[in-house]
Amino acid sequence: MSMIQRGFSVLFLGALWREISGVLDALDSVRPLPIRSGRASEGTIHDESVAVVACGIGRDRAVAAAREVLDGRGARALVNIGFAGGLTEDCSPPCLVLADSILHNGLELTLPADWIAETDQTLRDSVAPYLKGRVITVDRPLRRASEKREAGRRWNAVAAEMEAFHLARLAQERRLPFLCVRAVSDGVNQDLPDTNSLLGPAGEPSFLGVAAYLLRHPGETASLMRLAGSTRAGRRMLASFARAYLRRGTRMTAC
Repeated sequence: MSMIQRGFSVLFLGALWREISGVLDALDSVRPLPIRSGRASEGTIHDESVAVVACGIGRDRAVAAAREVLDGRGARALVNIGFAGGLTEDCSPPCLVLADSILHNGLELTLPADWIAETDQTLRDSVAPYLKGRVITVDRPLRRASEKREAGRRWNAVAAEMEAFHLARLAQERRLPFLCVRAVSDGVNQDLPDTNSLLGPAGEPSFLGVAAYLLRHPGETASLMRLAGSTRAGRRMLASFARAYLRRGTRMTAC
């Protein structure tokens, strides 16, 4: 007789495994979660089941992975975590961002105030520096400081990323509570290298790709080292947030 699998209390979903793998440190009985649309594990905390999924970068991968888990097992809440680019002077690494609204191509989703207030307290418990504000979902990375400054001014936004709006729409369709908490990987005045060649098919960094890129662009070494340092700090802060969130329990209810 096969065991009936419970639905998840919460689905943590991010683009890259290094963004979300720290969440696993807070869980017991961690094991692989077989899915077609990304890399995933599941575990438990306080007898609650938690899924942790890395989907790859961008809308299509994020929505496909979320749908697969929600259709297969279901979840009571969807939390999008990962990295984001800062769009204001005060939104610089090391820092977490709690999205109170998410904007994409002129459409805005405002998250319920009670969810934000609950998560605000959770972030205080996580002992990580953070701020709240509007986040924009973009279709391509904002690599130049001038682009980031313009986007921040134009949309009155604090950070930019590539998946949250689409996941929030999916959660809205499913009547699920949704949160977006991001670690700032690059500040508003920081140019980013063109990292497309650094990523493998699933959107994860490729060691060979990084090595080849630095051979062609040795002047970018300092920029990549700075980015690596801020993403390491961001991973630790996201793990701290996840632990605080799971300690407090999933108190959000769907609207």
